[in-house]
Amino acid sequence: MKKLLTAIFVGGVIFLTCKKSEETTQPETKKNLDQQTAQVIAPAVAEGTSEMFGSFFNPEDFSSLYLMQLGILTPPCVTVSGDTTDADGDGYVKNATYDFNCDYQGPDYTLTITGTITVQDDDDSDPTSGFYINISNFTFNYSGPQTISWTMDATYDLNKTQTGWNGHIEYSFSYNNVSWSWTWDFTYEPDDPNAPYAGGTFNFEGNYNVNYQNYNYSLTVKGTNVHYSEYSSCKYPDSGTVTVTDGTNNLVITFNCDSYTAEYNGIPVAASN
Repeated sequence: MKKLLTAIFVGGVIFLTCKKSEETTQPETKKNLDQQTAQVIAPAVAEGTSEMFGSFFNPEDFSSLYLMQLGILTPPCVTVSGDTTDADGDGYVKNATYDFNCDYQGPDYTLTITGTITVQDDDDSDPTSGFYINISNFTFNYSGPQTISWTMDATYDLNKTQTGWNGHIEYSFSYNNVSWSWTWDFTYEPDDPNAPYAGGTFNFEGNYNVNYQNYNYSLTVKGTNVHYSEYSSCKYPDSGTVTVTDGTNNLVITFNCDSYTAEYNGIPVAASN
């Protein structure tokens, strides 16, 4: 969860930084994917893709117990209800809800975290069955040397089929006056069907929408053979591409383990360090 929230926050802030200079009083306008925007959103798309799919292979990221172990949360501010057993040992609890109502005071900061996370194992007797996770109105407010305030909602749904796995991801994120959302349907082929969360290949299609002031971007996203492994030391997926398009202009990101490259209509616009 910590990694996931960090990735979502980074994506929102990157886009916010891009758009601050575009002040306008015009009615909301749909914007095409131009080269400047492609260059700025490329890191957000790359980081978001990496962290989002990586979260599938780290179920503890969605557990308040994990956050407690990091010292981020203390038990009194998280209420746990439902069945937290994990009979099949896949890391996903049978059916539990974690309600966050946390308030911290430091010498030079205040922090509040509120929201609800629900985790359900599709079949707690089968470690390959799949899972459902819902994050509702998860709000982070920090006031200190800088002020940070954002809210997110998310759904992760992975289901076993006769031939493999498929699923659905969606989340929305609001930071100040910028909001953006992903909605993806995907198929997943694990490297080892008997250990589906150890790594595998994703193919997905969906939408990426951003609103800031009076501008609206409505883009299509497609991932082709994006491969991730739980035990890999790679920072990014070790292979695969993600294409973001407005129907005419294309941003193509190609992953290669510890690096990625991005091209806008064939022109290099960004690369990892």
